[in-house]
Amino acid sequence: MKSRATCGTSHDAKSWMNVEPCGVICGFMTWGLLIFGMYASTIKVIVPWLGYSFWGMFHIVLFNFLSILGMYSHLAVMLTDPGAVPKDSCPLEDDVQEIDFRAANMEGGVDSYNAQMNRQRTASRAHIPVTVKKYRKFCKRCKAFKPIRAHHCSICGRCIIKMDHHCPWVNNCVGIGNQKLFLHFLMWVNVTCIYSLVLVVSKFVMCSHHRSTIVDFDGGSVTHLENPQDPSSEVITSSTLHVRSNEGDSGCNSTGDNLLVVFLVIEAILFGLFTLCMLGDQSTVLTSNQTQIDKLKGYRHEGIPDFNEVFGGSNEAFRLD
Repeated sequence: MKSRATCGTSHDAKSWMNVEPCGVICGFMTWGLLIFGMYASTIKVIVPWLGYSFWGMFHIVLFNFLSILGMYSHLAVMLTDPGAVPKDSCPLEDDVQEIDFRAANMEGGVDSYNAQMNRQRTASRAHIPVTVKKYRKFCKRCKAFKPIRAHHCSICGRCIIKMDHHCPWVNNCVGIGNQKLFLHFLMWVNVTCIYSLVLVVSKFVMCSHHRSTIVDFDGGSVTHLENPQDPSSEVITSSTLHVRSNEGDSGCNSTGDNLLVVFLVIEAILFGLFTLCMLGDQSTVLTSNQTQIDKLKGYRHEGIPDFNEVFGGSNEAFRLD
């Protein structure tokens, strides 16, 4: 007896996980970038700037909590079945096209059914839904029943219901089963990118103000040092040395740290813009009820988009969890 695979996307896999090498590499890269963002923001920005004070600990806990939410959402998207059609699936009893197919098959077979559909299209194309024109009962590649709005993914090797696209960064398709998790992943990553940029800019403003303060003290000390008899010279010189000693503690003078912060800013800008564009793109999918594949193939599905279908809940209560 053939044993079932532990992980994979095949019909007999126990747990859903795409093992395609390129997608696995992209998935690990995503985790690496998220971990680098946590390290650079915490160790190179927050701790040198605010230390372990109340506000320092507040930003450390909040930023890392949001980053962990992003990592969890990424893992959830990667390991969740996006809506693959089971191998033994069958049409619903009230499937209109299935009833027509059975009736035509009893009268004259599949050829009679196809001829009937062709005559119907010729008579009035304007009144025939696109789903009838493009409808196929079975997928020849994955050998399974293919419901309406299901598309075959060549990477996963399965038909995915309401498939939007295959995302290499999550190493999975985005479909009816994990679209909510994909939106969560985009949202948390975008929030952490904005958060890290705000922290870096705030620290830069503080360091700029700190340096201008040192310059003011230096100017005063030089003026008084020209007159050694002035007793206030030692007081201002001490203040100058005190400010300079604090400059190293503020984390504004480390070249190595600043280089990592530069990489952090580049990463935050690139991923922030990318996730923001993807969120805008996915919002059009939610509001128009048209997936990206629907748009590419020219399919148009009428009706009001059902947010509960993506986010869960019922018609009486809208839920985001």
